Amino acid sequence: MESILKYINRETTKFKYLNLIISGGNSPLFFFKKISGDKKKLRKISFYLTDERLVDKKSKYSNYNNFKKISQSCIIKSPQDYRNKKKKLRLFSELKRNPIISIIGIGKDGHYASIFNKSKKLSLLLDHCKKPDILITEAIGKPKVKRATINLSTILLSKKIFIIINSKQKKNYFVKCVANKINPLYTLVKHSKKKLCVLNAKTLKNYNFKLNEKKI
Repeated sequence: MESILKYINRETTKFKYLNLIISGGNSPLFFFKKISGDKKKLRKISFYLTDERLVDKKSKYSNYNNFKKISQSCIIKSPQDYRNKKKKLRLFSELKRNPIISIIGIGKDGHYASIFNKSKKLSLLLDHCKKPDILITEAIGKPKVKRATINLSTILLSKKIFIIINSKQKKNYFVKCVANKINPLYTLVKHSKKKLCVLNAKTLKNYNFKLNEKKI
C-alpha cells in the first residue's frame, strides 16, 4: 500500500473527519484519482485547494476545474471563494475543527501554492508568524494571471505535510533549494520539521533520500 494512502486510511479511522489541503498543478492528480475512488473514505474528508488562478472556474487553467474533471462527487473548496474577511473567518474556522493534512506539488521553478520566489508578496506569504490567511498575488506564473493563495502559516496548521514530486528534475531542484536555502521551498522545509514527507507522484511512496538537517 502506498505510504500516503496508508497514512490517510489510518487517520480516517482515528478521527471522525479530516481536512485535506491540496495544491493545483499536475503533481497531486494521481493521488486525487486514487482517493476520489474510495466513496466510503470521501465521506470523512473535506478538500480545500491551496490556490487558484483567478480565471473562470470552467477555464482549462482553473485548478478547481481540473480536479472536478476527475471527480464530480468530491466537494472541493477554493480560496477563490473566500476572499472577503467574513468568508475567510468562516474558512479558517472550518479548517481548525478537524485535523489537517496538506498535499503539496511543486513547479519546475520550485513554487508551490502560487508562492513564487519572484512574487511581490513573498515575504508576507512566507512569514510563519503571520496569521493563516488568503492573499491575492500580482499576475505571475504560467498562465500569467492573478492568484488567490493560502500563506505558509495556513499550511503549517497541518498535522502532516506531503510534498509530491513528479519528475527527477523537480526532485533534484527540491534538494538544491533546501541545501542552498532558496525560498520558498527552503522556508517550507525549515518550518515543517517532522511534519514533512516527500513522495514520488507516480508511486505515492517515499523518496529514498534524507534532507541534510544541519543545513536547514
